[in-house]
Amino acid sequence: MGRRVWSIWITVLLAAFGVGCGGSGGGPSDSGTQFVFEARGRLSLSAIVDITDPTVLTLTATLLDPQGFPFRNERLTFAADFNDVTIIPQDRDPNTCNVTTCSNRGAVLTDNNGQAHILLIAGLTTGWLRVIAEAPPALNISTGITVTISEQGFISLGTLSIVPSAVTFINPIVGPDDHHGPMAIFQAVGGTPPYVWENGNVDLGSIEATGIPDVNETAEYTLTGPIPTEDEPTALQDTITLYDSDANQATATISVVFADCTLMADQTMVTLIGVADNNFQIDVSDGVPPFAVTQLFPDTETASIVTASAVDVLTEVIDEDGIVIPGELCDATGERCVITFTIPTSFRPVAPGTILIRDARGCKASIELTIELCGNGVRDISVGEECDGSDFPAGLSTCADFEGLGALGGIPLCTDTCTIDSSNCMAADPVTPAAPFCGNGIMEAGEGCDFNDFGGATCTSLGLGTMGSLVCDNSDDETDPCVIDVSASTCL
Repeated sequence: MGRRVWSIWITVLLAAFGVGCGGSGGGPSDSGTQFVFEARGRLSLSAIVDITDPTVLTLTATLLDPQGFPFRNERLTFAADFNDVTIIPQDRDPNTCNVTTCSNRGAVLTDNNGQAHILLIAGLTTGWLRVIAEAPPALNISTGITVTISEQGFISLGTLSIVPSAVTFINPIVGPDDHHGPMAIFQAVGGTPPYVWENGNVDLGSIEATGIPDVNETAEYTLTGPIPTEDEPTALQDTITLYDSDANQATATISVVFADCTLMADQTMVTLIGVADNNFQIDVSDGVPPFAVTQLFPDTETASIVTASAVDVLTEVIDEDGIVIPGELCDATGERCVITFTIPTSFRPVAPGTILIRDARGCKASIELTIELCGNGVRDISVGEECDGSDFPAGLSTCADFEGLGALGGIPLCTDTCTIDSSNCMAADPVTPAAPFCGNGIMEAGEGCDFNDFGGATCTSLGLGTMGSLVCDNSDDETDPCVIDVSASTCL
């Protein structure tokens, strides 16, 4: 039965009767003698279910004389019409039954109150079960009770109600249509079956009657609704209504709560040098797919910069070493997922923006994303770049292009903010040419570079990548002057 809470319902059909013959003739065949019924006693049955085990029912038979006084030490027998039902204590009379042939029969003596108690243990057979109790033959009294056995045990009698009366889902996993959502089991208690179940908010969930056919004593509620939003609190409530055959009704409530919870993402800040078709990955180790991704960028023009949405974001499964498992999509609970974001060909800088990842439970991870165009080696005048790496505009690529500065006086530089810095340019001396030195912007013997002069070397020719810019260490070091600083270069 798992965690299901089961109650019981019992329909009692009492048929106590006594038959006797009066008059001198002693029987109805005597002509002229009136045939009468004489009550020799009263026999009744009541039932109580074990609240800890709904497969166990206690039956109490009460035997009284016509004046209401108890019959003491009278042997009552019990018989159930399901062979796999067990009655305790069992009938030990070898003339009528034994433990191997009919465990569904029992016998017990009445106590000082005229009562006899037995335990009725359900078997595997479900449906309507009839139990007969009989007094000694001299009294000629019997009575019966009809009980209902479901797969979970006996069903109860009393005022109509639903158990449990309220269910709250906290951060439920609401998957796509082909995934079974969170479920709750409800039990009808009391009332008169058959039962009918309904729920009011069909956008949030659905309910289906289960249990014995045409009784419907249990029902399964499945949460199917959308992840809730703060501006629609009513979307998080549902009401279950139960009707019995006498038009009585009872209700239970469904509540959905999305408490604040944070996903464990391997990065919270990402900075990229904006290059078309570049991408980055976020490893979400404790998320529950499917994932939804939204972008919160302050500049609305940049809202499409990252290709990432609930439809086209790529979610893949990775193993314990962080390696993507080929062909395996992240779509099941318990899988470790990596989300790949791709920067499209047309993009603008972001400084910074926020990417919000939310899983099926509503848990969130925020990633601060900064995308910079400056530094990719390609001058972009649309964002105000004067230069980028070694990419200078025509007419401003040498010191001679700047008024008052000679061609031998160094080379213009491009700053980290992609602006031209001509402070390295010096006026030419026609009498005394400038001596070679590290930092004059001209690559000379013994130097690997000098500012932006790399002697034709690129990231590609040095095997450091297919894009980006080299960086020269222009410190005047006698042992290692003007060398390419690989660690500071932006080669990709």
